[in-house]
Amino acid sequence: MTEAEIKAFLAICRCGNMTKAAENLYISQPSLSSRLKTLEREVGHALFYRHKGGRETVLTLKGEEFYRLAVEYENVLDRMQRMCAAEPMKLRVSSLHSVGTYILPPVYDAFMQKYSEIELVIQDLEFEMARKSVVQGFTDIAFNASVRTGKGFIVRPAFSEPMALICAADSDFPDVVTREMLDIKKEIYVDWGEEFEKWHASFFGHNASPTLRLEIMEQLKYFAARKEHWALVPISAAISLRRDSGIRQCVTDFNVPRRTINYVTQEESGEKNICVRRFLQCMEETLTELKKEGLELLL
Repeated sequence: MTEAEIKAFLAICRCGNMTKAAENLYISQPSLSSRLKTLEREVGHALFYRHKGGRETVLTLKGEEFYRLAVEYENVLDRMQRMCAAEPMKLRVSSLHSVGTYILPPVYDAFMQKYSEIELVIQDLEFEMARKSVVQGFTDIAFNASVRTGKGFIVRPAFSEPMALICAADSDFPDVVTREMLDIKKEIYVDWGEEFEKWHASFFGHNASPTLRLEIMEQLKYFAARKEHWALVPISAAISLRRDSGIRQCVTDFNVPRRTINYVTQEESGEKNICVRRFLQCMEETLTELKKEGLELLL
Protein backbone atom coordinates (compact mmCIF):
# COMPACT_ATOMS: atom_id res chain seq x y z
CA MET A 1 0.00 0.00 0.00
CA THR A 2 1.17 3.54 -0.71
CA GLU A 3 1.19 6.78 1.27
CA ALA A 4 -1.30 8.23 -1.25
CA GLU A 5 -3.76 5.40 -0.56
CA ILE A 6 -3.51 5.84 3.21
CA LYS A 7 -3.96 9.61 2.89
CA ALA A 8 -7.01 9.01 0.69
CA PHE A 9 -8.49 6.72 3.35
CA LEU A 10 -7.87 9.28 6.13
CA ALA A 11 -9.37 12.08 4.04
CA ILE A 12 -12.58 10.08 3.55
CA CYS A 13 -12.77 9.38 7.30
CA ARG A 14 -12.28 13.04 8.24
CA CYS A 15 -14.50 14.58 5.58
CA GLY A 16 -17.35 12.11 5.99
CA ASN A 17 -17.96 11.58 2.28
CA MET A 18 -16.13 10.93 -0.98
CA THR A 19 -16.95 14.24 -2.66
CA LYS A 20 -15.42 16.45 0.06
CA ALA A 21 -12.43 14.13 0.46
CA ALA A 22 -11.65 14.33 -3.26
CA GLU A 23 -11.90 18.13 -3.16
CA ASN A 24 -9.53 18.34 -0.16
CA LEU A 25 -6.99 16.12 -1.93
CA TYR A 26 -7.40 18.02 -5.24
CA ILE A 27 -8.12 14.82 -7.15
CA SER A 28 -11.17 13.52 -8.99
CA GLN A 29 -13.71 11.32 -7.22
CA PRO A 30 -12.99 8.35 -9.58
CA SER A 31 -9.28 8.62 -8.68
CA LEU A 32 -10.17 8.62 -4.99
CA SER A 33 -12.46 5.59 -5.42
CA SER A 34 -9.67 3.78 -7.27
CA ARG A 35 -7.20 4.42 -4.43
CA LEU A 36 -9.70 3.17 -1.85
CA LYS A 37 -10.45 -0.01 -3.84
CA THR A 38 -6.73 -0.73 -4.21
CA LEU A 39 -6.20 -0.23 -0.49
CA GLU A 40 -9.13 -2.48 0.45
CA ARG A 41 -7.84 -5.16 -1.91
CA GLU A 42 -4.39 -5.03 -0.27
CA VAL A 43 -5.85 -5.03 3.25
CA GLY A 44 -8.18 -7.88 2.35
CA HIS A 45 -11.27 -6.31 3.93
CA ALA A 46 -13.89 -3.69 3.17
CA LEU A 47 -13.07 -0.55 5.17
CA PHE A 48 -16.41 1.23 4.68
CA TYR A 49 -20.01 0.01 4.56
CA ARG A 50 -21.64 0.57 1.19
CA HIS A 51 -25.17 2.02 1.39
CA LYS A 52 -27.23 2.47 -1.75
CA GLY A 53 -27.65 6.16 -2.41
CA GLY A 54 -25.95 7.04 0.89
CA ARG A 55 -23.51 9.91 0.82
CA GLU A 56 -22.07 9.53 4.32
CA THR A 57 -19.25 7.03 4.87
CA VAL A 58 -19.34 4.63 7.82
CA LEU A 59 -16.33 2.56 8.88
CA THR A 60 -16.55 -1.20 9.24
CA LEU A 61 -14.95 -2.84 12.29
CA LYS A 62 -11.82 -3.53 10.20
CA GLY A 63 -12.01 0.05 8.97
CA GLU A 64 -11.96 1.38 12.55
CA GLU A 65 -8.96 -0.81 13.34
CA PHE A 66 -7.18 0.37 10.18
CA TYR A 67 -8.03 4.02 11.00
CA ARG A 68 -6.14 3.82 14.30
CA LEU A 69 -3.10 2.35 12.54
CA ALA A 70 -3.32 4.92 9.74
CA VAL A 71 -3.31 7.81 12.26
CA GLU A 72 -0.26 6.30 13.98
CA TYR A 73 1.44 5.97 10.59
CA GLU A 74 0.59 9.59 9.76
CA ASN A 75 2.03 10.83 13.07
CA VAL A 76 5.24 8.82 12.67
CA LEU A 77 5.63 10.00 9.07
CA ASP A 78 5.07 13.60 10.14
CA ARG A 79 7.75 13.35 12.82
CA MET A 80 10.21 11.75 10.38
CA GLN A 81 9.59 14.47 7.80
CA ARG A 82 10.09 17.18 10.43
CA MET A 83 13.37 15.60 11.47
CA CYS A 84 14.64 15.27 7.91
CA ALA A 85 13.59 18.77 6.90
CA ALA A 86 14.94 20.25 10.16
CA GLU A 87 11.95 22.56 10.26
CA PRO A 88 11.73 25.04 13.15
CA MET A 89 9.12 24.23 15.77
CA LYS A 90 5.83 26.04 15.31
CA LEU A 91 2.81 26.68 17.53
CA ARG A 92 -0.48 27.69 15.95
CA VAL A 93 -3.01 29.15 18.41
CA SER A 94 -6.64 30.02 17.71
CA SER A 95 -9.04 31.65 20.15
CA LEU A 96 -12.35 33.39 20.58
CA HIS A 97 -11.93 37.05 19.71
CA SER A 98 -12.59 38.15 23.30
CA VAL A 99 -9.98 35.71 24.69
CA GLY A 100 -7.45 36.82 22.09
CA THR A 101 -8.17 40.47 22.86
CA TYR A 102 -8.34 40.54 26.68
CA ILE A 103 -6.48 37.47 27.99
CA LEU A 104 -3.86 35.98 25.68
CA PRO A 105 -1.67 38.96 24.58
CA PRO A 106 0.57 38.87 27.72
CA VAL A 107 0.79 35.09 27.35
CA TYR A 108 1.91 35.52 23.75
CA ASP A 109 4.59 38.01 24.89
CA ALA A 110 5.88 35.70 27.62
CA PHE A 111 5.93 32.71 25.26
CA MET A 112 7.87 34.57 22.55
CA GLN A 113 10.43 35.87 25.04
CA LYS A 114 10.95 32.50 26.68
CA TYR A 115 10.88 30.33 23.54
CA SER A 116 12.22 32.48 20.73
CA GLU A 117 13.11 29.35 18.73
CA ILE A 118 9.40 28.51 18.31
CA GLU A 119 7.45 30.30 15.59
CA LEU A 120 4.12 31.54 16.97
CA VAL A 121 1.14 31.75 14.59
CA ILE A 122 -1.98 33.49 15.97
CA GLN A 123 -5.29 32.61 14.33
CA ASP A 124 -8.86 33.87 14.78
CA LEU A 125 -11.31 31.03 14.08
CA GLU A 126 -14.86 30.28 15.21
CA PHE A 127 -15.37 26.94 16.97
CA GLU A 128 -16.37 24.81 13.98
CA MET A 129 -13.52 26.11 11.82
CA ALA A 130 -11.08 25.80 14.74
CA ARG A 131 -12.19 22.23 15.43
CA LYS A 132 -11.71 21.20 11.80
CA SER A 133 -8.35 22.97 11.71
CA VAL A 134 -7.20 21.11 14.85
CA VAL A 135 -8.35 17.75 13.45
CA GLN A 136 -6.60 18.42 10.15
CA GLY A 137 -3.40 19.48 11.90
CA PHE A 138 -3.44 23.15 10.86
CA THR A 139 -4.03 24.43 14.42
CA ASP A 140 -2.29 23.08 17.53
CA ILE A 141 -4.50 24.54 20.26
CA ALA A 142 -7.80 26.42 20.11
CA PHE A 143 -9.55 28.27 22.95
CA ASN A 144 -13.35 28.37 22.91
CA ALA A 145 -16.39 28.37 25.19
CA SER A 146 -17.92 25.30 23.53
CA VAL A 147 -17.85 21.93 25.32
CA ARG A 148 -18.82 19.88 22.27
CA THR A 149 -16.64 16.83 21.74
CA GLY A 150 -16.06 14.71 18.67
CA LYS A 151 -13.78 12.45 16.72
CA GLY A 152 -10.17 13.48 16.29
CA PHE A 153 -9.95 16.14 18.99
CA ILE A 154 -9.98 16.50 22.78
CA VAL A 155 -11.66 19.29 24.81
CA ARG A 156 -10.25 20.22 28.22
CA PRO A 157 -11.04 23.12 30.60
CA ALA A 158 -8.52 26.01 30.51
CA PHE A 159 -9.91 28.60 32.94
CA SER A 160 -13.08 30.13 34.32
CA GLU A 161 -13.69 33.76 35.23
CA PRO A 162 -16.43 35.77 36.96
CA MET A 163 -18.69 38.16 35.09
CA ALA A 164 -18.98 41.87 35.91
CA LEU A 165 -21.28 44.76 35.08
CA ILE A 166 -19.72 47.77 33.35
CA CYS A 167 -21.19 51.17 32.55
CA ALA A 168 -20.11 54.71 31.72
CA ALA A 169 -18.08 56.52 34.39
CA ASP A 170 -20.80 59.21 34.60
CA SER A 171 -23.65 56.68 34.71
CA ASP A 172 -26.37 57.07 37.35
CA PHE A 173 -25.84 53.49 38.51
CA PRO A 174 -24.76 53.17 42.17
CA ASP A 175 -21.81 50.95 43.16
CA VAL A 176 -24.20 48.05 43.81
CA VAL A 177 -26.73 47.41 41.04
CA THR A 178 -29.99 45.49 41.42
CA ARG A 179 -32.00 43.73 38.74
CA GLU A 180 -34.74 46.37 38.95
CA MET A 181 -32.28 49.12 37.95
CA LEU A 182 -31.43 47.47 34.63
CA ASP A 183 -33.33 48.49 31.51
CA ILE A 184 -32.90 45.64 29.03
CA LYS A 185 -33.29 48.09 26.16
CA LYS A 186 -30.10 49.83 27.30
CA GLU A 187 -28.04 46.63 27.48
CA ILE A 188 -25.06 46.02 25.21
CA TYR A 189 -25.52 42.29 24.68
CA VAL A 190 -22.58 40.05 23.80
CA ASP A 191 -22.94 36.29 23.39
CA TRP A 192 -20.43 34.94 25.92
CA GLY A 193 -21.37 31.30 25.32
CA GLU A 194 -24.22 28.84 25.66
CA GLU A 195 -24.35 28.95 29.47
CA PHE A 196 -24.52 32.75 29.55
CA GLU A 197 -27.20 32.79 26.86
CA LYS A 198 -29.37 30.32 28.85
CA TRP A 199 -28.91 32.25 32.09
CA HIS A 200 -29.69 35.58 30.39
CA ALA A 201 -32.92 34.23 28.92
CA SER A 202 -33.96 32.76 32.27
CA PHE A 203 -33.02 35.81 34.37
CA PHE A 204 -34.25 38.63 32.13
CA GLY A 205 -36.97 36.67 30.35
CA HIS A 206 -37.00 34.77 27.07
CA ASN A 207 -38.67 37.74 25.34
CA ALA A 208 -36.02 40.20 26.53
CA SER A 209 -34.62 42.00 23.51
CA PRO A 210 -31.61 44.32 23.92
CA THR A 211 -31.41 47.12 21.37
CA LEU A 212 -27.73 46.50 20.72
CA ARG A 213 -25.96 43.18 20.12
CA LEU A 214 -22.21 43.18 19.51
CA GLU A 215 -19.85 40.67 17.94
CA ILE A 216 -16.83 42.98 17.56
CA MET A 217 -14.92 43.50 20.80
CA GLU A 218 -13.34 46.80 19.77
CA GLN A 219 -16.81 48.40 19.63
CA LEU A 220 -17.63 47.43 23.22
CA LYS A 221 -15.38 50.20 24.57
CA TYR A 222 -17.12 52.81 22.42
CA PHE A 223 -20.70 51.93 23.38
CA ALA A 224 -20.01 51.15 27.07
CA ALA A 225 -18.77 54.73 27.57
CA ARG A 226 -22.23 56.07 26.73
CA LYS A 227 -24.11 57.13 29.86
CA GLU A 228 -27.31 55.19 29.23
CA HIS A 229 -25.70 51.83 28.38
CA TRP A 230 -24.59 48.85 30.48
CA ALA A 231 -23.14 45.42 29.76
CA LEU A 232 -22.28 42.14 31.45
CA VAL A 233 -18.75 41.08 30.54
CA PRO A 234 -16.09 38.61 31.73
CA ILE A 235 -13.73 40.09 34.31
CA SER A 236 -10.84 40.00 31.79
CA ALA A 237 -12.79 42.39 29.55
CA ALA A 238 -13.85 44.54 32.53
CA ILE A 239 -10.23 44.99 33.68
CA SER A 240 -9.16 46.12 30.22
CA LEU A 241 -12.15 48.41 29.68
CA ARG A 242 -12.08 50.11 33.07
CA ARG A 243 -8.51 51.29 32.42
CA ASP A 244 -10.29 53.81 30.23
CA SER A 245 -11.52 56.66 32.44
CA GLY A 246 -14.83 56.63 30.58
CA ILE A 247 -15.87 53.21 31.94
CA ARG A 248 -16.35 51.84 35.46
CA GLN A 249 -17.26 48.49 37.01
CA CYS A 250 -20.18 47.90 39.38
CA VAL A 251 -21.13 45.12 41.76
CA THR A 252 -24.43 43.28 41.19
CA ASP A 253 -26.64 42.00 43.99
CA PHE A 254 -27.47 38.96 41.82
CA ASN A 255 -25.25 36.09 40.70
CA VAL A 256 -24.10 35.74 37.10
CA PRO A 257 -22.61 32.34 36.15
CA ARG A 258 -18.87 32.29 35.50
CA ARG A 259 -17.61 31.94 31.95
CA THR A 260 -15.55 28.80 31.30
CA ILE A 261 -13.12 28.62 28.40
CA ASN A 262 -11.87 25.26 27.14
CA TYR A 263 -8.97 24.37 24.89
CA VAL A 264 -9.08 21.94 21.99
CA THR A 265 -6.14 19.81 20.81
CA GLN A 266 -5.46 16.68 18.81
CA GLU A 267 -4.13 13.59 20.51
CA GLU A 268 -0.87 14.86 21.94
CA SER A 269 2.25 13.84 20.07
CA GLY A 270 5.79 14.95 19.26
CA GLU A 271 6.88 18.56 19.03
CA LYS A 272 3.31 19.86 18.91
CA ASN A 273 2.72 18.45 22.36
CA ILE A 274 5.90 20.10 23.67
CA CYS A 275 4.88 23.50 22.28
CA VAL A 276 1.35 23.25 23.66
CA ARG A 277 2.64 22.28 27.11
CA ARG A 278 5.04 25.21 27.09
CA PHE A 279 2.28 27.62 26.08
CA LEU A 280 -0.05 26.41 28.83
CA GLN A 281 2.80 26.75 31.32
CA CYS A 282 3.33 30.36 30.21
CA MET A 283 -0.38 30.97 30.67
CA GLU A 284 -0.23 29.68 34.22
CA GLU A 285 2.79 31.87 35.03
CA THR A 286 1.57 35.04 33.31
CA LEU A 287 -2.05 35.70 34.26
CA THR A 288 -1.33 36.89 37.81
CA GLU A 289 -3.45 40.07 37.56
CA LEU A 290 -6.47 38.13 36.36
CA LYS A 291 -6.01 35.52 39.11
CA LYS A 292 -6.29 38.31 41.69
CA GLU A 293 -9.59 39.34 40.09
CA GLY A 294 -11.07 35.86 40.30
CA LEU A 295 -9.87 34.06 37.18
CA GLU A 296 -9.25 30.40 38.01
CA LEU A 297 -6.94 28.25 35.91
CA LEU A 298 -8.28 24.73 35.34
CA LEU A 299 -5.28 23.25 33.52
